[in-house]
Amino acid sequence: MVTIPNIVFRPHTIFGGFNDMTSSKIPLNSLLFFALTAISRVCMGDDAEVLKLAQLTPSTLQVHVSNILDVDLPGKVVLHSLQRESHREVALPSGRITFEHAPGAYDAYTYIYEDDVPFLVDVQTLELRSEQTTALRVEVLEGSSGNRPIAAFDQDFDQALDRVELQVGTAHDDARSIPGVPAYDWPTPILNSDGAWYKGELHAHSAHGRGTESVAELIRRAEKLGLDFLAITDRNTLASTSDPAYKSNSLVLVPGMEWGNDNRGVALIYAPGSFPEQTDSIAQAQAMAIRVQAQGGIFAIAHPVYPGAAWQWGINYANAVETWCRPWRSIRPISLDQLDQRWRERRDGKLVHSLAVAAATQGFSANAQSTLYWDLELVRGAKAGVIAGSNSDDPKVPLGAPVTYVYGREKSLLGILEGLRMGRTFVSRDLDGPTIEFQADVLADGSVEVGMGGIIPINRSSRLIIGIEGAKGARMDILLNGYPIRSRPIDTDKLFYSTTQQPDAFAVYRVRIVRAAQEPGYGPTELLAMSSPIYAQSYVVEEGQDAAQGWVQIDNEWEDPRSWEGFLPPDARPYETPPPPPLQP
Repeated sequence: MVTIPNIVFRPHTIFGGFNDMTSSKIPLNSLLFFALTAISRVCMGDDAEVLKLAQLTPSTLQVHVSNILDVDLPGKVVLHSLQRESHREVALPSGRITFEHAPGAYDAYTYIYEDDVPFLVDVQTLELRSEQTTALRVEVLEGSSGNRPIAAFDQDFDQALDRVELQVGTAHDDARSIPGVPAYDWPTPILNSDGAWYKGELHAHSAHGRGTESVAELIRRAEKLGLDFLAITDRNTLASTSDPAYKSNSLVLVPGMEWGNDNRGVALIYAPGSFPEQTDSIAQAQAMAIRVQAQGGIFAIAHPVYPGAAWQWGINYANAVETWCRPWRSIRPISLDQLDQRWRERRDGKLVHSLAVAAATQGFSANAQSTLYWDLELVRGAKAGVIAGSNSDDPKVPLGAPVTYVYGREKSLLGILEGLRMGRTFVSRDLDGPTIEFQADVLADGSVEVGMGGIIPINRSSRLIIGIEGAKGARMDILLNGYPIRSRPIDTDKLFYSTTQQPDAFAVYRVRIVRAAQEPGYGPTELLAMSSPIYAQSYVVEEGQDAAQGWVQIDNEWEDPRSWEGFLPPDARPYETPPPPPLQP
């Protein structure tokens, strides 16, 4: 028999920051256990509570998770203390585990994995007692037959099964209401009740991130410029939103953050209903992106083809793409060899992924590459509006250069979010840059029924109507699936132009304003402004319904991302190299 001696334990020598120098005698085995427990809690600031528990003997928890057919299910269990602000997450790689834990009352949240995405399947309250073993047994009914996936039992896309939400009292049809997860309730004051184009900054950093300005200074700078909205997007934190200075009587403050890392790239997330967790799993990141949107927030891909931070998450269903970050020709392009190998896949000698095609297109700025990526994704079926951002982290970097215009039914957070979600956006080089109106007359009655982000029918004539101001001396291009189909010089301060189109297949139309480069930079062409798309798509008409004037059901066509031909014009030649560059002089 081995006797473990008592030792003198001085808290401040291990954990630091304690003024109480009183020594306590604790058995060595207990000391080791509680030291490990304290390490797991150091981020929670729970050292004092660990010391209170340090004279207790740990309890044992046995966890077994399976379906009703007794097939063990891998997952995790998260113990939330009912007495302290602390929690502990334990992995269940095989569906079973036995471990020691501090005594006390806990809510145990049990998750199982489906396609690497965790789903909450059980919540129980446990009382863990010293020197006693407690069993946590979870049997999952959903998905046991194999006919329906676990995700089918999560109506609101919050990764908590509807049954569990009904059990604990959260709303099973509201993705912001998640068991055990704090929800955000963002203020939505209406600063102007008029529907209008509102201009703002969607990508800026404060001292809560890498920025040099306080929240107060950043907001004051935006107010002086006359911006209508501002999103402070510090990396992986929403700390700016809880800053005492986070308020304005003239700006719509859009709660935001940069999410991600430099290895795989970053997204811009606006007004999430719960905190977007960090992960290394692409599947979990995709589930998070869907949850943000289900909560009413916006998930946008930030500068997808950018030196040191290319978009290598492969996430679908983004609301928007930031194609323009910093001045158009100021950011050097990236090359194909800077991408991970998985994105450089080829089929029959051709690059498969939009990101790789864009990276392989040389002679242009990173912003032009990002726009090419966006074009390719649009023609493959993405519905994502365009946004821009200065990425300002210092007063020397101007806000609103480039600037994003959003059409909102009102000047409020809800109005801006709706405009972003619907793709009612265009971007311009700065606050003095050109503006674009891009609409369509589908009924041939002299009025407009469709705006940016909208859909016109295929196999029917529609008149595209463009209005441009402030671009005299530049050139307007109308693009179909990323290729110019109409171009004309702009010889007046206000240009009105229209053209009739009758697409016979899914198509993407957008407008850009360009001119020859006048200053040093990457690429021969300077972009001055560009619009979000108008889409052409097939629809299904109910029997007896007038397709021209009644409600129609959109027939969502989707191109396989692996199908290279999916985004080529019918007359495009086969090639081993990337397609023509997005901006041609």
